[in-house]
Amino acid sequence: MVSPDSLEGRLRAKLASGEISAEEFKELFEKFKELGLLEPEDKKVGSLTVTGKKTYEQDLIVEGPVTVAGILRVSGDLECHRLSIAGSGNIMGEVRVNGRCAINGKLDGGKDIKIRGECTITGKCFSNRGVYCLDRLTIAGKLIALERLVVGNRLKVLGRVTVGSVECVSSVVIQGSMKTKGNVIAEKLVSPRGGNSSIGGDLIAKEVQIGKVQRNSDELGEIVGKLLTSLIGLKSDTSFQIKGSVKTRKAQINDAKIDGDIIGDVLRLGENVQVRGRIYYSQFLEAPQHLKEKSERIT
Repeated sequence: MVSPDSLEGRLRAKLASGEISAEEFKELFEKFKELGLLEPEDKKVGSLTVTGKKTYEQDLIVEGPVTVAGILRVSGDLECHRLSIAGSGNIMGEVRVNGRCAINGKLDGGKDIKIRGECTITGKCFSNRGVYCLDRLTIAGKLIALERLVVGNRLKVLGRVTVGSVECVSSVVIQGSMKTKGNVIAEKLVSPRGGNSSIGGDLIAKEVQIGKVQRNSDELGEIVGKLLTSLIGLKSDTSFQIKGSVKTRKAQINDAKIDGDIIGDVLRLGENVQVRGRIYYSQFLEAPQHLKEKSERIT
């Protein structure tokens, strides 16, 4: 909807009053459009709260926060300072949030979703491309990104994540389920529960902890793990699947199936580890005999 106070609105008013002809309107419209002057003024707003249903047919730029308790639909891009969704947001273009983001409802993005601040997802988030978060990202709900997930700080997965690949500057902590088609690259990967996750490519991290780090885990930890499993409906008896290789400096792995190789400096592998490839280590290897038989020390 064109605002009557915008340049386009005033131009159309002149056409309607007969001050300019249809040909003059068309010529002026094309010139103003070429110069980028026909953006409606209501495209840029200070803040936006949606309680009912609101639709924007082109890009929407909000200098302040966007709060969605109802339904928001944007045919173009959405850019805002903060984003909070308790209802539903359907953005056909790119989503750019310059501050914090909280998705308690549902967000569908037709292109990339880019977040500069901290982000928490307790609802559902879908991106037809990639998701980029420059700060901490916590997912207690569901996240699907057909391409990359890039995180500039810690990534914590309490719910379900399905993405093309993962790149994380800091640590990846998996207490729910994470499945990727490609590689996972991180400073550190920790999955204390072991199963319910799969990596379609390589796992590349300086430190890897999969499964129980200590044999004698505390009773409270067992209770919390079982409760979390029942709440989000995950099986607890599956192994962590890695289709590619593990490349690390230090690793302690239990309850995992690795189709490729394991390459590292210090490796501790449990009885429930299956490796189809070879095991290469440079400093230390602790493993059952059937894994030691396919190991080789490298210098």
